[in-house]
Amino acid sequence: MQRLGFVAHELRNALHTAAISFQAIRSGRIPVQGTTGDVVERSHLRLRAMVDGLLTQVRLGAALRGRQERLSIASLVQESIAFATADAAEKKIQLLTEVDPSLQVEGDRNLLVSALTNLLQNAVKFTGRGGSVDIRSTRNGDGRVLVEIEDGCGGLPAGAAERMFGPFVQVGNDRSGLGLGLTIAQQVVDAHGGTIQVRDLPGRGCVFTVAIPAVQAAEDLAG
Repeated sequence: MQRLGFVAHELRNALHTAAISFQAIRSGRIPVQGTTGDVVERSHLRLRAMVDGLLTQVRLGAALRGRQERLSIASLVQESIAFATADAAEKKIQLLTEVDPSLQVEGDRNLLVSALTNLLQNAVKFTGRGGSVDIRSTRNGDGRVLVEIEDGCGGLPAGAAERMFGPFVQVGNDRSGLGLGLTIAQQVVDAHGGTIQVRDLPGRGCVFTVAIPAVQAAEDLAG
């Protein structure tokens, strides 16, 4: 109930800000270009992010009731990259991939793409202009698929790793989001029997590692 109240409050604030800016533009006193137009755009993006978060919560409930299919990690990564490409291009950030096409997991496609997209967008957001974000996948000895996303954020603030997956927590200087992306990613991964961890690379960046139980490819079973 507390979370619902917070989201409702934030939705109202974003709508109010957008409405005031729109009225100023419509009156002809202020052009669409410039600060006021930027405020409307940011309000729209903020509203969309909140609605997307709520939809993910609904889909998560459906996934917990058993909606599963066999999925290629490579295809999930490619779909996630498509959502992060525009932001990366704006900052001239390279998205570098090293993904094993044979790796497969079982789960809900929309939710897993949402989780990886949140991690990728977070990595792009905090990587410096002209930097790079690396996406790698492997299979460990415990029968899990590992997806690693390494950014160039410069390293984590002290104590950030222990609290950054909490709802509405923001640990960087950029506070343009709501602090829900990492929480959603963790909930999705948990629902798929996996784990998500972050490792600090002081002075360089950090690595988010998603571990999800692997399933054998059909050709492996046949062999």
